Amino acid sequence: MFEPQGPLPREIYVRRRLAALILVAVVVVAVVVALVLVSRDGGGGGADPAAAAGSETSESASSSETSTKATDEKEADDPASRGRCADDDLEVSVRPASANFEAGGDVRFYAEITNTSDSTCDRDLSGAPLTFEVYRLDDNARVWSSTDCTQSDSEDVANLKPEEPVMRQIDWSGRMSEPGACGQRDRAPAEPGSYQVYALVGDAFSPAATFNLTAPAE
Repeated sequence: MFEPQGPLPREIYVRRRLAALILVAVVVVAVVVALVLVSRDGGGGGADPAAAAGSETSESASSSETSTKATDEKEADDPASRGRCADDDLEVSVRPASANFEAGGDVRFYAEITNTSDSTCDRDLSGAPLTFEVYRLDDNARVWSSTDCTQSDSEDVANLKPEEPVMRQIDWSGRMSEPGACGQRDRAPAEPGSYQVYALVGDAFSPAATFNLTAPAE
């Protein structure tokens, strides 16, 4: 076979150089495109899961703290009752409507019950839970009790807020009484003299308040 000798034509060299340049350009473009795609996928396009989780946890904790604080403030402004008041939570006071009453007539007493605790509670003040008792001042002999001859079937539940006194009153007929001796013949009028009255709720006693029964005017 015949083999050509000597340098190739100039057109052949030009074509080869152009082909090489095109190949280099294609490779460069492919590398640039690949770098751009990698940069987009691994860059700022997606959020960091750990950072997102941390943000959600922080917001949840903040929301929980805000909710708890609001609930505590609401309960402080409008406290609910915690149930029955204990005797130790109560402070009781009593006073007569006047210093002097005519013997044989009605005698009115007022009692105040105060919740000394720091939370609201309830207490049934009907019947035996609130009692008035009268004693002679000179010998401390028992003269009358509001529960000797009267028993209440109805409830008188007081909602006692801290340091807000609740008042109750009762009228005593001025006659003596004993448990089981409640007939008119059994109850003689208390004699003129000096007396003291107590009010009690359970084991919570008031200080004594004094008053006088005077002889009827002739």
